[in-house]
Amino acid sequence: MDDCWIKILIFVVTWVLADALGLLFWALNRWMLMAVAAFAHLYTISIASSHNIPAAVLTMFTPGFAQAYWVGAVWSETGTFWHPLSYMCVILLCSLFIELSGRYIYRKEIAEITARQ
Repeated sequence: MDDCWIKILIFVVTWVLADALGLLFWALNRWMLMAVAAFAHLYTISIASSHNIPAAVLTMFTPGFAQAYWVGAVWSETGTFWHPLSYMCVILLCSLFIELSGRYIYRKEIAEITARQ
């Protein structure tokens, strides 16, 4: 097979699986979102506590702003943007996009499920 046909085949298979399992993937994504958010928050607190205790306390009560700050702080210390905290933040943003777009895409199915209960 030509390389082009393999790419087309992979795209079609992915499209069919996404259409068939999209609602399940969206439902499982919420659990992943919560788990990664909790782990990223704890990791951010551990980075802040390595600097000083007031920074750790402030980080504990302002998670989103603190993660953005500490990504920049670690970036300036190490000289590279890609470190574990930035990876976690990228995963969080992608997972949040999947959550919000899934609520829009599957709004009819969500309404049917909640109407049954």
